[in-house]
Amino acid sequence: MKTFICATAVACLLAVAGHAAAADNSWAFSAGALNKIDLHYGSSSTRIHTAYKSGSQFGGAWTSKPQGNWHWDIAVSFSHQDIDRSVYTSGSTTYTNTNSGSLKTASFWLDGVYDFPVKGSVKPYVGAGFGGTHVWLDDGVGLKGDLQSPGVQVFGGVNVAVSKKVSLFGEARLERLGNFDIEVNSNATHAQLDTSAVVVGLRTSF
Repeated sequence: MKTFICATAVACLLAVAGHAAAADNSWAFSAGALNKIDLHYGSSSTRIHTAYKSGSQFGGAWTSKPQGNWHWDIAVSFSHQDIDRSVYTSGSTTYTNTNSGSLKTASFWLDGVYDFPVKGSVKPYVGAGFGGTHVWLDDGVGLKGDLQSPGVQVFGGVNVAVSKKVSLFGEARLERLGNFDIEVNSNATHAQLDTSAVVVGLRTSF
């Protein structure tokens, strides 16, 4: 999985280098809020249910010169969420943690974006992409480590031009990360993260 994420990052860097001289490229910077996440995993005898609070996400993207109504983005995003509650159950034993733990991610994305052909300064868009994510996971009841995962995302929003070179945007995102392996009591199990976020940002062309 590390190889997959490294390959994604290298492909992104090569694409930027190959298109940096083109006109009408742009940079975007965003920040926003993540919704709560519930994560379930375990083995046949042990189950863990962890709920993470709403958190924050921020990132940046390089956008290619539009080709008709299409363009593509190379993006990175980072997120952080603190634990709300983690419940560990093994047989008749139950332990609940509400004090410590967090979920952090760092992602590379390659996205295709369609800009709807409407007149005026407000232009809606939709997009989808794939990438690789590094996850730092701490459930507060014994699972603490980092792992890698492929991911996909879909998003939609509106872009509002405030000048010839600068625009503002608002966007909703849905991301799916996984499957990734987690070891619980020496037994490997699979987990998957589904996240949603609302972000706002600034885009500037060059």
